[in-house]
Amino acid sequence: MALKTQQDTSTDTPTPRTRPTPPDRLKSARGIVIGLFLGLVLWGLLIAGFLLFR
Repeated sequence: MALKTQQDTSTDTPTPRTRPTPPDRLKSARGIVIGLFLGLVLWGLLIAGFLLFR
């Protein structure tokens, strides 16, 4: 009588082991930079509009 192995042999190709992705530490910094850039653009549009229609 054959002994059962613990490894499942029904799959043809085993799944490759991949390293977990590191946490995104720059996510908050990226948001701050985008917010500052959009703020500068909006202030520039506001000042340009004021100077054009003055």
